[in-house]
Amino acid sequence: MILRNFLSFCMAFILFVFGFIRRARTKAQSGQYITGIAFHNPEKFLFEKSVKWLMRNGYSFISTDDLIHILKRNSICPKGAVWLTFDDGWKNNIENVVPVLKKYNIPATFFITTGSVENSGSFWWRLTDRYKDVLENEFNIKK
Repeated sequence: MILRNFLSFCMAFILFVFGFIRRARTKAQSGQYITGIAFHNPEKFLFEKSVKWLMRNGYSFISTDDLIHILKRNSICPKGAVWLTFDDGWKNNIENVVPVLKKYNIPATFFITTGSVENSGSFWWRLTDRYKDVLENEFNIKK
């Protein structure tokens, strides 16, 4: 984890120093783009910190209805439009995300997983358990 954090910091530093962040923010603030941000079970502190940064930097949050109206050209895209989504319906979102959304009156879309998308009706992690005898040793799940 330390290596991952260090590499992430290095990548962010390079993007910042060479102006990629500034150019991306300028594009996002032009009113011609919608920034979609998909979260997977974020921690409350980091999620709220992200929301505050977006608000401080002039981004405006749009709902799914707003997104549809913009895409159908029934309304104008606001400058710095951000559409927040949360995937997989993690239970922790109730404690970590919903209070922050309410506090700042931010619309969001939650994609709740109710079943497998594929025909087999099984999730990938269940398939690995079913076929664990065929997997190489380093991929075997120890219980």
